[in-house]
Amino acid sequence: MRLRVTNPRDAGGAVLLFVVGGLLLVGQQSLPRGSAVNMGAGYVPNILGWGIMCIAILLTARSIRLGGPPLNAVPWRALISILGSFFVFAILIERAGLAFAAMATILVAAAAAAGFRWQSNLLLALALTTFSVVLFKFALGVAVSVWP
Repeated sequence: MRLRVTNPRDAGGAVLLFVVGGLLLVGQQSLPRGSAVNMGAGYVPNILGWGIMCIAILLTARSIRLGGPPLNAVPWRALISILGSFFVFAILIERAGLAFAAMATILVAAAAAAGFRWQSNLLLALALTTFSVVLFKFALGVAVSVWP
């Protein structure tokens, strides 16, 4: 008996979930797990890892049993913009402060859209940056520098 994937999207999602679940399980190996009553640092990652792996198994079975649409082309612009925004934030948050890091992150992430327009995205970035500064610095009292 030969198994055949009839739903490539679900199969691709299952592979991604297997990787994420496996990384969680490998990453939590050195952490103490504890028990349900006395949880250690590795307890939740262990449960999440196994839960994600179970979902991946179900998704794999679904990709074999049910038909589905083919895979679409990879949206490279969106992928690079979204991943790039994480790196921009990580690099700028300590060097340039929350205001510049948030503004740059929002603009890089907004570039993922096909209809990217500077004017509307600058207004959005300014509003979200203001909200972030007010929320994290003043409302929550997080010890983060706003300016360089």
